[in-house]
Amino acid sequence: MLRSIAAFLALLAPLIAPAAAQDASRASECLAMSQAPPRATPVSLRRLAAKAEQVAITYAGHSTYYIDTPGGVRIATDF
Repeated sequence: MLRSIAAFLALLAPLIAPAAAQDASRASECLAMSQAPPRATPVSLRRLAAKAEQVAITYAGHSTYYIDTPGGVRIATDF
């Protein structure tokens, strides 16, 4: 019984070894991004009045935007 288990594991070893190995030459993108200096893009926010036939998009805060349609429909997005 132990010999059959040992033989089974010996047959599986070549299949498992490549999955367990990691390519050391490829650097982690997550580490590179977390260790990079912060980047900021300055923007200028102005409130412009939309024309009656245009869709208006307004930033509400965090990740929410209001979309106002010419038909009077207002949609709040939050992805």
